[in-house]
Amino acid sequence: MSRTPRRSSCASRGRIAAIVTGFTCAGAAWVISAGGVLAPGPADLTSPLLGGTGATAAAIYTESKTWNPYVLWPAYPNWQPGTMDAGTPCSPYGLPAGARTTKRIIASGNLRTCLDYDPLKEPPANFVRPLPPMPIDGGDAKQNTNAITVTVGTVVLVISWPADWTNYDDVGGARPYAGQPCSDFALLKGESSTKHIQGININNDAVFRCVANTEPLYVD
Repeated sequence: MSRTPRRSSCASRGRIAAIVTGFTCAGAAWVISAGGVLAPGPADLTSPLLGGTGATAAAIYTESKTWNPYVLWPAYPNWQPGTMDAGTPCSPYGLPAGARTTKRIIASGNLRTCLDYDPLKEPPANFVRPLPPMPIDGGDAKQNTNAITVTVGTVVLVISWPADWTNYDDVGGARPYAGQPCSDFALLKGESSTKHIQGININNDAVFRCVANTEPLYVD
């Protein structure tokens, strides 16, 4: 199969810029293509997804949940001394009630900055794991400390599957289906899948790839 997934690219400048490569292109990775049906929001794992291709792990779709507070911290390229874990959700300002932060703390030595995070890529090695969920602002006086209550949704299985087109007959394991939440890298309990399985067309039940859940279920 000659098809290959589209990839966004970023240019880095200098040592510090190299640290943030893969974050500043986050917006470019979320491309909605014409046609198909999009998956629900992120699937939150209730068990780790650690096996090879075709391995599965339990997860749930939720409409809302209880979040840890996010950190108010200067945005990139402003670096400040700090001690919080790399990967901590952050924002350079208080968000409106109901808004979700899209940024995480990244670290270089004892310096910290707040930068957009691409959930489609494997977390950097120095990030705290499991990654804290991205918070929804509760609208409290401090802008970043009020929790959102839990509303449990549908129980699903997240499948481990490559980002490249892969024939199920070549790998075995669980057979994926278009729209199934997936990941092409390991996820821990409490982390979220923001990808789903994409097929060639509705008549092909063998060849699939794992793509952003903003992509259509089928390419044809």
